[in-house]
Amino acid sequence: MIIECSHCEAKVEAIEIAEHKTMDPDFFVESRVVLTKCPICKNAIVVSQKLLEIKPGKHEWAATKRLWPDTDEHIDDSLPEAVRSSLKEAMKCFHSKAYIACASMCSRVLEGICLDNKPKTKAMSDGLKGLLDSKIIDSRMFEWGESLNNQRKIGAHTTEQKISRADAQYLLDFTNSICDYIYVLNNRYAKYINRNAAGK
Repeated sequence: MIIECSHCEAKVEAIEIAEHKTMDPDFFVESRVVLTKCPICKNAIVVSQKLLEIKPGKHEWAATKRLWPDTDEHIDDSLPEAVRSSLKEAMKCFHSKAYIACASMCSRVLEGICLDNKPKTKAMSDGLKGLLDSKIIDSRMFEWGESLNNQRKIGAHTTEQKISRADAQYLLDFTNSICDYIYVLNNRYAKYINRNAAGK
């Protein structure tokens, strides 16, 4: 069973550990979900397959689909278009192992967030501080962003320094988190408050 390991970033022959078979009641097609592990890093991979009839009396399992870790990283529709497109590019760069480009796109995402919420922002550090002062982000989110300031600068300017995979991962994790915090969680909380107010 050949599948891409998200950790090794390579196609591997996964080792089967356990499976669960079921029958699709609408199409009468047997399928299975299989718990596997990568032979290199030993991380778990969950996959699914459907049993297809190749010719009368002969069946084969179809191509393997990875269910977990998720192959498609979801970006919420509530993000502004400029922020969403830059975040997509950051993810593509990371998966292509272009870590400096990933850092650069993360910096662009953060700049877009600051400009969206504080249009007069001129410097990134001022932008994050403005988000903190306006209580758009909390102190922990601000401190996390400040601690990654060096990686952002490497991505934004030409230097001799390099960005490691781990550096890019931390920066991408933060960028995703601040997007979720500002545009997803805050929006859901606002809707919840408005719903309760309307109910009363």
